Amino acid sequence: MIASFRPAPLRRLPVLVALATGLALVALTDVRGLAAEAAKPAPAPATARDDANLKATVDAVRTTGVAMFAWLTDRPSTKSGGSAGEENPDRFSWSRCPPISYAELTRLLVPEYIAAVPKTDGWDHPLEYCLRADGALGVHYQLGVRSAGRDGKFEGDAYPVGLFPPADVDRDVVWIDGFFVTWPERQQSGG
Repeated sequence: MIASFRPAPLRRLPVLVALATGLALVALTDVRGLAAEAAKPAPAPATARDDANLKATVDAVRTTGVAMFAWLTDRPSTKSGGSAGEENPDRFSWSRCPPISYAELTRLLVPEYIAAVPKTDGWDHPLEYCLRADGALGVHYQLGVRSAGRDGKFEGDAYPVGLFPPADVDRDVVWIDGFFVTWPERQQSGG
């Protein structure tokens, strides 16, 4: 038997390599994590009511952001600001802006800058606010307003700048330093 032994032909080598690669991928994959992700229910499609809620949310965020910006620019600057060029303009971190409570923001803005500060977004989820009330101008993260969207869960802390499809109503709507950071693109009217 030893004298009649013949090594396996090289044409089997690709099959063996593919089999070994497949086994390695399965062994190194987080199957439970993938299963948990697959088990999550898909978000419900946006309804006409969601469209109206998203519009109300964008309006509330914009109106409040403009009022905060007006308040901030009316304040005398007491501290020198840092360089605006220090930050990445394509990404914003919400936690870099000091939080402010709804009650404190209302005290600062009503009635001179806004008739009433909205407490919730279009889905009745609380809006979050941040404001650098120390008067430091010329730095990033002076003011902000954000909504968690229909699902009421914030996506995180870091936001890349850009539009999202209006049907993606679970996305956060974020306004920082006088501009929208994340916002829905306009729907094209048919016809």
